[in-house]
Amino acid sequence: MHQFYIPSFLSKKAFTLVELIVVIAILAVLSTISFIAYTNMMSDARNSVRKTDMSEMKVRLRGTAQKLWAFPVPTNPITLSNSGVLAVTQGWSDSIETDNGSSFRTDPRTNNPYLYATVTNRQGYQLGMTFELGSDTYSSFVDGDYIPLAPYVFPSLLLATTATGSIEINSAIGSWAVNRTQFIVNNGTLNLPYTNQGKPVAKALSFSWIISESGVRLPRSSNYSSCQSIYEGGKSMGPGDYLIVSSTGALVLAPCIMNPPTY
Repeated sequence: MHQFYIPSFLSKKAFTLVELIVVIAILAVLSTISFIAYTNMMSDARNSVRKTDMSEMKVRLRGTAQKLWAFPVPTNPITLSNSGVLAVTQGWSDSIETDNGSSFRTDPRTNNPYLYATVTNRQGYQLGMTFELGSDTYSSFVDGDYIPLAPYVFPSLLLATTATGSIEINSAIGSWAVNRTQFIVNNGTLNLPYTNQGKPVAKALSFSWIISESGVRLPRSSNYSSCQSIYEGGKSMGPGDYLIVSSTGALVLAPCIMNPPTY
């Protein structure tokens, strides 16, 4: 049988063909493991940067709101409407300033700004990022002070879309309207703010799929006892079912026609 000699840094002995194949296979496995470990390490490092960015941007936004009584308008905004009622302005985080007055930093991989949206009265906001979970596996990271009083109308303020202008999320009321399948919720994997190339991902086939995905937990809280109090409190986002506190103290969904409100 032919004998093969491998470099001295491995061994001085002669290897048979079978032994050489085994050695090459072991080296290939070790190389793959090392590559995966390195890739995961880099992904974890970028996710740490994103977490830090999220925390710092939230501090900046609170500071702006304290000074101006409103959160800043996103850069390059589009508007989201519910049955013709303007509800959300969505854009990018360029408008969030750092301590030195410059716009905020960008995603460590795409070098693009983060997704950022406010409600129309600019008294609530959300930020959106994409987390790397592994090779070609991602999830959304959404945070802010927006609490969805109407979770089945606006479960979040963010859509995975490249559209411009005004977008109607309720053009066909229910889970089948195309725009309603693009909502980005925290810990979701179906719709993402962006890929590694900076493009949004919208894979959900229905609205119910988005909000029922494993790992997704929509906040459920309300301090309002009626549709009228929600409207007068500046929390209306168009018609739909809103969370209110019933006379027994229970949190229930109530149909509200907001514009004008139902008394």
